[in-house]
Amino acid sequence: GDGSMAFMSSVHGVADDAEDARLEALSNSPEAIAENVMQVATTGVGELAIPSIKKYIQYCKAKCQPVLSEEAGQVLTSSYVKIRDNVRKNNQQSSRGGEGGHESSSVIP
Repeated sequence: GDGSMAFMSSVHGVADDAEDARLEALSNSPEAIAENVMQVATTGVGELAIPSIKKYIQYCKAKCQPVLSEEAGQVLTSSYVKIRDNVRKNNQQSSRGGEGGHESSSVIP
């Protein structure tokens, strides 16, 4: 009767929750994050969330022990300085009530 239907519905709900948790864990795995980073880097399609980038860098440091060339370090430094300057300018415009000023994003397009 109704009791068995409620039980089955409850079992399906628990199974769905478990599958959602499994899929979430897989999407946050270092391999999934690395795949997403490579997709965005090679195609320019998608977004990279800052926490995912941090996880990816930590994973690479631990597993790959990458060596950064001097030229690559200069490129990274230059890019970081540009991003930091843009955020600072946007924050100054925002504090003065200028248009287009918004807080820094936690996602990199």
